[in-house]
Amino acid sequence: MTFYKVAVKSVEVTWKAGHAAMLLQLSKGIKLDRNDLGTQQYKKVTCLRVPQMSCKILLTSSLQQKVWLEAAEVTTDTYLDVYFTPCNHQTLTRTQLAFIEEQDRTSNRAKRIFHQLRPMQHSESQQGMYVQQGLSVRSLKEI
Repeated sequence: MTFYKVAVKSVEVTWKAGHAAMLLQLSKGIKLDRNDLGTQQYKKVTCLRVPQMSCKILLTSSLQQKVWLEAAEVTTDTYLDVYFTPCNHQTLTRTQLAFIEEQDRTSNRAKRIFHQLRPMQHSESQQGMYVQQGLSVRSLKEI
């Protein structure tokens, strides 16, 4: 099982071509979360969060001048969840959990981690760890 979280605080990219330029700004950053701990509803989930995205088109009348005028601006946000649900994913999930139980018998590390995740009711915990809504682990001896 794999969980990972990637977060970038802010991004600014400029593309310049002749008398035009495009400025892309992600001023509130970007977050990507992914896990392959299957549930009854899906096998894997990938979540992309871009709270604010701005794209500006800039024009200049001369390449020698350093004056750029804003010709257009689009501002939006993106919240995207992609669920991977192959045929027979519930059987794959049960097999995955059985393997985790077997490997975890000596340390009980996974059991403790799942126990910490279980009480969370919101998609974001106070520590900033993203846990997808609907995460349910029915195995591991009902933690």
